[in-house]
Amino acid sequence: MPLQKISKKSKKVFKKQCVTKKNIKNKREQKFNQISNDLKNEFKYVLLPTMSIKQIETCYAIAINNRNTLCIVAMCSMIKIMEIQELKKEFNQNSLEDKAKCIQLQILEGIHTDIVSTLNFMEKPENIDSFISGSFDGRIIIWALKKIKQDFVKQKQWFPQFILLVHISYVNCLSLLNDENIISGSSDNTIKLWNLNKIKNDWSCIQTIREHTDIVFGLSINEDKKQLISCGGDKKILIMKLTSNGKLQINQIINVDIRGSRITFITNELFVFLQESSNNLHIYKALRKNIYEQYQEFPVSGGGQSCDFYFPAQYIKQMNLLVLTFGKLEVSRTYGTISNNGDLLMTWNSTSNQIQFRILKENIEKNHHI
Repeated sequence: MPLQKISKKSKKVFKKQCVTKKNIKNKREQKFNQISNDLKNEFKYVLLPTMSIKQIETCYAIAINNRNTLCIVAMCSMIKIMEIQELKKEFNQNSLEDKAKCIQLQILEGIHTDIVSTLNFMEKPENIDSFISGSFDGRIIIWALKKIKQDFVKQKQWFPQFILLVHISYVNCLSLLNDENIISGSSDNTIKLWNLNKIKNDWSCIQTIREHTDIVFGLSINEDKKQLISCGGDKKILIMKLTSNGKLQINQIINVDIRGSRITFITNELFVFLQESSNNLHIYKALRKNIYEQYQEFPVSGGGQSCDFYFPAQYIKQMNLLVLTFGKLEVSRTYGTISNNGDLLMTWNSTSNQIQFRILKENIEKNHHI
């Protein structure tokens, strides 16, 4: 009798565990399906023509800080730093056109010797105005802010705090694990992991991944900062995890039929991948034991045409907004970025030769009716 009672209890516990696991699986499945469906929705952004800035120099990279108060823009081998004013105070379109403006603070030149290809702001509040640049010259530069007094007026000036010289070809993409760890992808086919030694106050390359046999186009880190994915010209997707010793370990290699130009995580277990000149956006999901498989795909407007990987894919979690450019745009080249909260879209294209600012239409309409 006692043995039978224990057996029944065990069965109940086992059954309860199975039901719990099934419920968790169903909830995750519903979440994945909801995200996939939401990605098909579109958001509209309104151009702010009075903020447009003429720029004939090629712009491959743009970045906006977390407060939407500062932006940096590549100008061939130079970097222009601008302050964004009056953007948060009013979301009424007419008020924005009258008040919102950009003030040029500084142009950084003479450090990079070739086209600036990547720009990223640091993430921590104490480093919010510091940023990182990558270039065709193979250099990665960490820029720091210095406040000085000139004619009794406080002014902001940026200077190259660290210059990293290891890549032997173009730096194509950068991702931040945190402000002390940077990951770079290059046309020299390598992925490098950089670490800041706080005691020595110096950056060093602590690991080089050589699995790619062609150009590294894209990098993305998942939300909990434990996984990294990459895509390149060799038709491979690398799935890597960050180990306890702070190094990257390749967990999986996915071979695809067409090389990939852009890739980004959506959740900790879901990422999207855009193949070059593809008609479809591919969604990959960790289905079993953190092994990723293609889960879904859906057609994209403008697909089947050439796209440039220097306008990387971006995902805004709070809006479930995925930002991608496609070939149907009637311009020869378009590059840009979106703010971390999704409110502000900045672009440059080679037809207008303008830096253009667009604000989320939903925000304008909400505030207009208050």
